Amino acid sequence: MGSLEVRLEDILTRARQGERVVKDEVAFAVSLLENSDPRFRASACEIMLRVAVGGDPIEKALECLTELCSHSTFKGYFAALLICLSFVPREILLPCNELRDFAIRCSSGPMWQLRANAVSPLGVFARSGDTEAKVLLWKALDDENEYVRNNAAIELG
Repeated sequence: MGSLEVRLEDILTRARQGERVVKDEVAFAVSLLENSDPRFRASACEIMLRVAVGGDPIEKALECLTELCSHSTFKGYFAALLICLSFVPREILLPCNELRDFAIRCSSGPMWQLRANAVSPLGVFARSGDTEAKVLLWKALDDENEYVRNNAAIELG
């Protein structure tokens, strides 16, 4: 693993643990939003959304997230993007068709990790009156994977 990856993983781990991310680390994450590697970009989005810095950096992270979510073929970093959706403020998530469509596509994806992580954003859409999202949550109760089923049961609670 290169030094860029090590630093990014260190910041992301601390952000996931709720630890403080300092200003130069936020700047580092912002700089990765335009990296050629979509995995780095996805991790940078997660950092930015977790630390909720606001203003221009958060806008850049949301633009990057929306762009990454628009890819039509399933990628290994899609599970990380689904996790990012849980940190997008509801008032931004709900009207964003690209993010909604991404969660819907992933809910029937080939990997159980995608389907399991798609359940949470589907729950947000379903609670806002989105009938397609609600139908997909009910369908997830019959998924072959127990994590998908359990997540759906929690969301339908």
